[in-house]
Amino acid sequence: MATLVQDVWLGTEPRLRARRLAPYEEPAVRVIFHPDLGETLDDAPLAGFLERLAARVEVIAYEPRGQGGSAGRFGPVALDDLRGLLADLRQRWHQGRRLVVAGHGLGAWMALRASDAPGIAGILALGPVLRPSSLETGAPASPLGAPAFVIDGRDQDPRDQEAVAAWVAREPQAARLSVPGDHRASLESPWAEMAAAWTAERAAAR
Repeated sequence: MATLVQDVWLGTEPRLRARRLAPYEEPAVRVIFHPDLGETLDDAPLAGFLERLAARVEVIAYEPRGQGGSAGRFGPVALDDLRGLLADLRQRWHQGRRLVVAGHGLGAWMALRASDAPGIAGILALGPVLRPSSLETGAPASPLGAPAFVIDGRDQDPRDQEAVAAWVAREPQAARLSVPGDHRASLESPWAEMAAAWTAERAAAR
């Protein structure tokens, strides 16, 4: 489990509530994590997942605008917020760590949309909602600039399952694991530990 748990604020306008978690030994990978629509850092399933992930890597998870303690109103501009945070993280904390962008539900879709940001070593997409109508932000960059690991639930909305399968089929750097349950199942054991192991491996990716 994480040994460092620190509440922080990201961004300036609006301010976004965030939580930084990290293991005792200094990790080589940093993850920026975007939750699902309506999800907060205090929700038990997400909090437990972030703890497991932070046993291997540093995690900076934030509540997008309009959710939890973050100011503003959620909308298409949330993708710009994520891109801005990815750029800021390279300067705000320890340099030299590989950077992975991750998310859950709609946050997974946002992570895939931001995968063309410079310096991304991997994309972790948990229970993604891939229908473009979600925020009318279009499809992820293709081909991806970094490997992606998608974990989705077999009982998710069939439209999301079809979209995920079609997208993974045409992306040579994308791998998919379909697990029992709905989109929240990807946050549970043993999938959380599998996601943590895959993310930690991004330290050696070239």
